Amino acid sequence: MTVTDPADTLRDAERFDDTFVGLDGAGADLDDLEFEACRFERVDLSSASLRRGRFLDCTFTSCDLVGVDLTDAVLSGSRFEECRLVGVALTRLG
Repeated sequence: MTVTDPADTLRDAERFDDTFVGLDGAGADLDDLEFEACRFERVDLSSASLRRGRFLDCTFTSCDLVGVDLTDAVLSGSRFEECRLVGVALTRLG
């Protein structure tokens, strides 16, 4: 399968105990996705919509999360290391 949109990798991934490195999901609509025990390294999610997403025990390292919309998202047990988090919408974060 050829993936023309790197954000499709996130949409179509197993999303359990997976690693995502260097993906460009800037501005992508990634609402309602669930990830568990995943690692995100140098992923650009700037201005992406992750509304109602569930990130359980995930690790984000050196990711660009500027302007990400995490409204109604769950980040239980997740860690953010050396990430850019300016302007992140954290409304009703669970």
